Amino acid sequence: MSKNPHLSDTDVFESLAKIIPDTHETRLIGLIEACKIVAEQLERDDIEFAKKFLSWAIAEAEKPWSSPMPDAPAPQCPMTND
Repeated sequence: MSKNPHLSDTDVFESLAKIIPDTHETRLIGLIEACKIVAEQLERDDIEFAKKFLSWAIAEAEKPWSSPMPDAPAPQCPMTND
């Protein structure tokens, strides 16, 4: 997957957070993906990045729920007119 030169990683995460519902399943998926990224960085001996990214992933997983209920319906995508 190639990076979009017009979006920073923060922009991508913020955009996704607006359209993906906050559920137990999505948080688990996020943690699994974060573990994959950390493992890749450890393989590259980029320990500092791995530590910072892991700290960020843990903080994200521990945030209070943004949805009133864990299985609330997904918010509408701001990019559509629905």
